[in-house]
Amino acid sequence: MSLTRDQLIAQVKGETVLLEELDLSGMDLSGIDLTGGVFSEVVFDNVNFSGADLRECKFLNCRFDNTNLSESDLRNSEWIESAGSCIVFTGAVIRGASFIEPDMPNATLAHSDLCDSNWIEPRLTGANFTGSKMEAVSFIEPDLQGAVFDQAWMHRCSLIEADLSGASFNETVLETILFNESQCAGLNFSLSNTDNALLQFQASDLTDAEFSGCRLIMCGFMGCTLHRVNFSDADLSQALLANAELVGVSGNNATLEQTVLDSAQLTGCEFRHIKAKESIFSNTKIDGCFFNGADFTYADFSHSGIFQSDFSKTGLFRTNFHCMDDGMVLWAGSNKNEALGTDPKRKKAESFEVK
Repeated sequence: MSLTRDQLIAQVKGETVLLEELDLSGMDLSGIDLTGGVFSEVVFDNVNFSGADLRECKFLNCRFDNTNLSESDLRNSEWIESAGSCIVFTGAVIRGASFIEPDMPNATLAHSDLCDSNWIEPRLTGANFTGSKMEAVSFIEPDLQGAVFDQAWMHRCSLIEADLSGASFNETVLETILFNESQCAGLNFSLSNTDNALLQFQASDLTDAEFSGCRLIMCGFMGCTLHRVNFSDADLSQALLANAELVGVSGNNATLEQTVLDSAQLTGCEFRHIKAKESIFSNTKIDGCFFNGADFTYADFSHSGIFQSDFSKTGLFRTNFHCMDDGMVLWAGSNKNEALGTDPKRKKAESFEVK
């Protein structure tokens, strides 16, 4: 069953509660006002919705192959298990919209307003978010492989269990973004704007990620897989890398002042000439790493294990090596004599057992 443009408007604005099982393929519905319409199993393939007013519409199991929704108003709309490839949302206002299990590969959302929208288990492979505005956007279990976020503005967004393999963040402004248990391997953030980033990666895979030169003050990498990550020249002051696994990481000339690496594992990493005053390496396992020329003034290595590593010419004034275990470590040229060794009273207190 199909309808004319006028019939469609009449039904949506009349007493019809639900429009279902319609085929509206190829219709020109540009500029149409269908606010509040409810559609179920309707085919919108190749429909021109450019400039349409679709606020608070509900689309249940509808199809949108090659549909043009550019410049449309989709505020507070609901999309439930709807699908369509190559949908064009360019310049659309999608504020407060909810997308539940949408299947929309290669969607174009460039220069759109996505603020306060929610995406639950969306398939958005190859989606284009270039230049879009994204504040308080929530992605839960999204498939964003190959998605493009170039030049987008992202503020207070959450990506939970996201697959971002092959995604692009060139010139993206990133502010207070949460990546929880997400696949971020190979992502390049060195071309992103991270001046006020406060990025929080939790238990995420950042293998081969690029952060060289990034401002990562107070960012979090807790429990993350950080294999072959490039932190060279990055500012990681007050960052949290507790329980992280660092293998083959390059962090030469980085700043790690007051950075927390408690219970982290560092294997084969290079952190030459880093600034790491007051950093915390307690309970950290360090094996085969290079820290030559680093400044560890007032740093804490309590209960750490350091083996087969280079700490030559390091600054170790008042560095805390309480109960530190080491072997085959090169200390030549360092001022290890000015560091603090094991504190007997603290050791006794730590070994105290209540009977």
